[in-house]
Amino acid sequence: MTSSETGDGTPEPPESDAGNVRARELKDAIDRYIRYKSTDGKGESGYYVNSAKPVLMQFYNWCRDTGHADLSRLGDETEGPDVMRKYAKRLSQRESVDAITAGTARTYWNIISGFMTDARDDGDLSINPCLRKRAKDPLPTDTDDSKQQFWDDVARGQILRHVDQEAHAAIDEHGMDAGTPVRDRALVYLLAYTGVRGAEVLRASKDDRDGRQGLRWKHVDLEGGKIRVFRKTQRWEWTPLPT
Repeated sequence: MTSSETGDGTPEPPESDAGNVRARELKDAIDRYIRYKSTDGKGESGYYVNSAKPVLMQFYNWCRDTGHADLSRLGDETEGPDVMRKYAKRLSQRESVDAITAGTARTYWNIISGFMTDARDDGDLSINPCLRKRAKDPLPTDTDDSKQQFWDDVARGQILRHVDQEAHAAIDEHGMDAGTPVRDRALVYLLAYTGVRGAEVLRASKDDRDGRQGLRWKHVDLEGGKIRVFRKTQRWEWTPLPT
């Protein structure tokens, strides 16, 4: 058997093709999880999915770009926690420059861990590497809940239902002239599901810098599903939109 053949004599795919196959398997597992959470009948799943999907896609893109998009490696008792330790360090680095808060970093981690628990239960992973101590040790410590950018599921569900009701009532009464409640609904959804700060998407009357004049269409990529915001760190950053 040559080095380019598998055990049954069939040609082995080039390394790049094999990597693409492994990456697709991880992406498919994430897609199955999102579909399951969209239809699990628990009532709040729609809110969870809108929060979880961009987080899981960020994780997938990181795995793909760094060569870790491989379910067999993620589920390995040694390699899996090592890979997730690297991702925990990445989240910690983002927190250290104030791109995200410590609470948000841990929210991201918990979302990924939820996916991996489901993948383990489905047989796609042997373990959930997020649960291993050495994997999560580098995560930043959340010492101030008031700094958390994301609302918890209950609070988010309550405020979204409220703005939904207000917007629908305004549309029923005023049709295309329903302005403020519809605008407010769009803003609340943006804040709820992206983690951006109000100052990053609303106009600051005493700050004439580009990026502090409100979210503009030139910073919106609808096809790519993302917006570009001027962060508190004084840097521009792309943020996924809820889908």
